[in-house]
Amino acid sequence: MKTRIEVREYLIAHGHSPRGTGAWAFRMRLANGEPISSDRGDAATGWHAAGWHDGIYWVNGSYTTAKAAALREGRRLGAAVVSVGS
Repeated sequence: MKTRIEVREYLIAHGHSPRGTGAWAFRMRLANGEPISSDRGDAATGWHAAGWHDGIYWVNGSYTTAKAAALREGRRLGAAVVSVGS
């Protein structure tokens, strides 16, 4: 399954495509629309992965670097869509 980046929410909020450096928020969803959070990991231990806070994956740095990190995390968790937050 291919994981894709969605920028619609960001475009609506900011009026332009994501760019630059800063703290980037990403929401991840399965193909059926169900949200993904770090709790989907090992249910036995109930871990919370680094970078996750309240169901949102946060990455600091350039948008290009953040997008790549979010795509890797999304693929690892089986996400179909990774949305850039505002």
